[in-house]
Amino acid sequence: MKNTILSLVSILFLITVVIANSDSEEYLITDWSYQPNDFINIVYSSDLDNDGIREVIVGSRDGIIYNLGKKGKQSGHKNWETNVGGEIKALEVVDIDDDGKEEIIVGVDRTKKGMRILDYQGLDKGSTIEFKSRVYDLCVEDIDKDGKKEIVIGSANGKVYVIKWDIKQDKLIWEYTSKGPVHYVHATDLNGDGDIEIIAMSKWTEVDETKAEICILNKKGGLEWNYEIEDGIFPSADKTVDVTDLDNDGKKEIVIGTYKHGVDVLDCNGKLKWNFPTERLVNVIYTSDLDNDGNISILVGARPYFYVVDKDGRLEWKTPVNTTIFSIYTTDLNNDNRIEILIGATRYIHILDDNGNSIGTWSYKGEIRGLTKAYKIKDADARSIYSADVDNDQENELIVGFGWEEDRLDRNYYLGDIRVFKVNKEYEIPTTTIPKGIETTTTIVTTTKRVTTTTDMETEKESKAEGHSYPSYISFLIWILGLTLLIALGILYLVVSKRKDGVKKEKVTKGKKKTKNKEGVKRGNKTKRKRKTSRK
Repeated sequence: MKNTILSLVSILFLITVVIANSDSEEYLITDWSYQPNDFINIVYSSDLDNDGIREVIVGSRDGIIYNLGKKGKQSGHKNWETNVGGEIKALEVVDIDDDGKEEIIVGVDRTKKGMRILDYQGLDKGSTIEFKSRVYDLCVEDIDKDGKKEIVIGSANGKVYVIKWDIKQDKLIWEYTSKGPVHYVHATDLNGDGDIEIIAMSKWTEVDETKAEICILNKKGGLEWNYEIEDGIFPSADKTVDVTDLDNDGKKEIVIGTYKHGVDVLDCNGKLKWNFPTERLVNVIYTSDLDNDGNISILVGARPYFYVVDKDGRLEWKTPVNTTIFSIYTTDLNNDNRIEILIGATRYIHILDDNGNSIGTWSYKGEIRGLTKAYKIKDADARSIYSADVDNDQENELIVGFGWEEDRLDRNYYLGDIRVFKVNKEYEIPTTTIPKGIETTTTIVTTTKRVTTTTDMETEKESKAEGHSYPSYISFLIWILGLTLLIALGILYLVVSKRKDGVKKEKVTKGKKKTKNKEGVKRGNKTKRKRKTSRK
C-alpha cells in the first residue's frame, strides 16, 4: 500500500508540474528570436537588396534600426544595426532613387534630424533639410506625377512638409500649418480625379486636448476641406486612421477610430457617412477583404471587444479580447486559401479566422526560478505585428515586436523582444466558436499598410490595469486541483501509515504481555515446587 501511494503521489506531482508549465496554446511555434535593449515599435519585412531573400526590419524606442535575417542555416542573424539618434516613430521601405535597391526612410522623434534615409546596408544616405521639430509620421508618393517620389512628413510642430529628396540637395516643395501636432499623413488619389491628395490628422493638444482634425490638402499644399473629430482621437493616432475604397465606387473613404464615440467614416468630400459606436475608445483600425469577395471590412480594436464592421457600418461579428490591442494584420498564415486575423495585444497574440472563431493563441511567458521550472504570463505588449515568408519555404511566418517595462530595485528598464513564429501543422484547431455579440446600432449620416507607431502612456496604464485572459485562469485552476490532490494523497498516506504503526505497536504490546504472563506462570510453578521440596 505504501509503495502504491508513493507511486501515485509521484505520478500526480509530475502531471501537475507538466500541466502547470505546459503551453496549451500550441498554434504558434517560435522559429527564432532576437533581444534588443528597448521597446520594439515597428517590425516589417522586405527584400532590401533584391537578392530574393527577405530581411526583417525593426525599429526600436532607443533609435536603433535592426536588419535581421537568415545567413546559411542561422536564423535571426543580425546583418547590421544603425542608430538614428531618436525614438523611431515611422518607417517606410521604398526604392526612392530607382537604383533597384530599397531605402529605409525613418521618422525620428528628434529635433533637426527628424528624418533619416538609410540604404540597404544601413548606411546614411543623408538629408540636407533640418527640421525644428520631431517627426511623427511620413509617407512616400509621387505627388506631382513627374516620375520622382516625394516624402510627406507630419511633425510635432503642427506642420505638414513635402520634400523632393535628392542625393545632392533636398528641396522643400511646400509646407502646411495645422492646429496641432500631425500624427498621421497619407498620400493617395482620394476622389478618383487622377490627382494626389494628402490626408493629414492633427491633434489640437495646445488648443484643446479633446479635439482633433482631418485636413485634406491638394498636391500644391492648399486646403481642400477639413473635418473636426468629435471628442478627439486616441494617442496612438497613426493606428486609428485608415484610407480605403469601402464601396468600390472608385472614391476612397477615411475611417477614423475616435476616443469616445466609436468609428467615423467620411466620404471623399468630408461628409460623415456613418458612425459605429463602441463601448470604449478605439485603439486600432485596420481594413481588409477578409473573405476575398471584393468587399472591405473594418477591423476595430476597442477593448474589451474586437469588432468587424462591414462597408455600410453594420456589425458582422465581435468577440471579447480581454487585453489592450496594439496591432492588427491579416494574411493567409496556414496556406488554406482563407484569411487569418493576427491580433497583437498585451500578453497575448490572438489568431482568428474570417468568421471570428479562435484558431489559436500564444502567451508571452517569463520563467520563474524555484524548486520546479515554472512560468508566469508577462505583461509584454505586442506593439507591432507583420507577416511574410522570411525563409523562402513558401509559407508565411508571423513577425512580432514586443515591449515591456521591467521594475527592478535600482530603476525601471524598458525591454523588448523580436520573435518570428511558424504555424504548428500538428495543432488541432478548436471546434468551439467564440461568442459573438448582437448587432450594434449604426447611425447612417488588397491592404498595403504603412508602418507607423506612437508611444502613449495611457495605453501602458490601461494594459497594466486589465485582468488576465481565460487561459491563465484555467492553468491556475488545474494547478490548484493537482496540488489539492497531492495534499489529499499525502494526508491519506499519513493516516494509513499511522494506522499501520498503531497495529504493529498493538501486536508488539500483546506479544510482550503474553510473554510476561508465560514467564509469570513459569516462575509461579517453580516457586510452588520449591515450597513442596522444603516441606519435605
